[in-house]
Amino acid sequence: MIDLKEKFSIPAPPDDVWPLMSDPAVVAACIPGAGLNELTADGAHRGKVTFKFGPTVAVFRGETRLTYDHAARRCSIEARGIDQKGASRARARFDVEARGTDTTE
Repeated sequence: MIDLKEKFSIPAPPDDVWPLMSDPAVVAACIPGAGLNELTADGAHRGKVTFKFGPTVAVFRGETRLTYDHAARRCSIEARGIDQKGASRARARFDVEARGTDTTE
């Protein structure tokens, strides 16, 4: 499995940033090619994400489950999907955390 880490700073305190980071619709709107369609009865978010690799385009449709620890300002995201054209499968896990004082990292 590939392990990628990304870190960035937002010039606002975590108490102001976390409500936005913990809203799945806001986060999906910030990811190019991502979109949410519905919330299932068991709490999963259904949607799609489009990846472009040069001339190749893959559209993965699937589900995402989010587990929040609001007190610690953390969220674990488990996602899985299937590309409708080639039947490729993808799984991903993301850990998101907002920390800092005057600036959110």
